[in-house]
Amino acid sequence: MEKTDDTQVISTVTRGLQLPTDYHSMRSIRIDSPTGGDLIYQAPEQLQINPASGRPVYFTVTDEILFDRVGDSNYHVVIRYLGSIAALTSTNTTNTILTNYPSLYLYGCLHQAFLWAQDDQQAALYQSKFINAISGANRLSKAGRYGPAPSMRVEGATP
Repeated sequence: MEKTDDTQVISTVTRGLQLPTDYHSMRSIRIDSPTGGDLIYQAPEQLQINPASGRPVYFTVTDEILFDRVGDSNYHVVIRYLGSIAALTSTNTTNTILTNYPSLYLYGCLHQAFLWAQDDQQAALYQSKFINAISGANRLSKAGRYGPAPSMRVEGATP
């Protein structure tokens, strides 16, 4: 199963921001203001630190998000990132997979139960159902990231 697509808005005037706890990889980062816009990524060794305060233009990601300068005012930074899927615990009784694709847990558990019971025929059946459910969930997850394909309407007869 793929990672979740998350968004977080953080207000900052500092040069660095702590990464979200479920962070996996960055999709985009921008400043949410009338004069703001997307920030430009630079590799950590390329990021030039500007001693003057102002609106950040560049950023990099190490163990935190670093900007090329300290902000001259409090900026709202919008971070779109791929996050990890929360594990199920006694205090966290649901997550994205259980909510949207409960059959994944059902078929996975049945596969493991029949393996434990040494019923190879039923274990193979539920393993196949589990693999198909994973494929279907990944397909739906990817399809949800894109809108419908554009279409064009032509008046009259088509040659």
